[in-house]
Amino acid sequence: MRKDESSRHRAIARNNREHDAHVPLPTPIQVAEYFCATYGTERLFFTITAFDNQSSMLPSTFGRDNFEYMQPWLLLQTAKVYSGKVRVIAMVVRVFDMDHLVEVEGPNGKINIPEKELYMFRFDSDSSVGLDPADTWTMHCTDAGTGMKLPREEGVRFGSGEAVVAALNQIAKAT
Repeated sequence: MRKDESSRHRAIARNNREHDAHVPLPTPIQVAEYFCATYGTERLFFTITAFDNQSSMLPSTFGRDNFEYMQPWLLLQTAKVYSGKVRVIAMVVRVFDMDHLVEVEGPNGKINIPEKELYMFRFDSDSSVGLDPADTWTMHCTDAGTGMKLPREEGVRFGSGEAVVAALNQIAKAT
């Protein structure tokens, strides 16, 4: 995430907290549980990267073959955020729609792949930010190493992480 985008996301989160100071921020685990409850685990992949104060750590991806490890891993990374050992957690959620296939050019000709909806989130010690579809598109279509634009990937829809955070805040208010 570029520095100016990160500052803007922190400002959005700060504004949301001022309006809902009594509502606890959604945690990475609550966001993951929301997607699992909404879509089931068969259609989901989570890629989560914890960034320390020096550089990024290796991303971890969780899907149906290793979901049982995601919650303990997220608990550990969230504890590291609050202890200061980790600066921020970035979460990418991919929801695959197996009922809608897209034909794309593969290495050996055309292949059919499922459409997917992509959501992105950023968590630190005092904010939980869900990216809007435009920011999610920008992040997905930018090479992280070079900053160069990437071609749009076929069959990808960009979801609203902001809407997920808002829904979780509404649930928290109601309880």
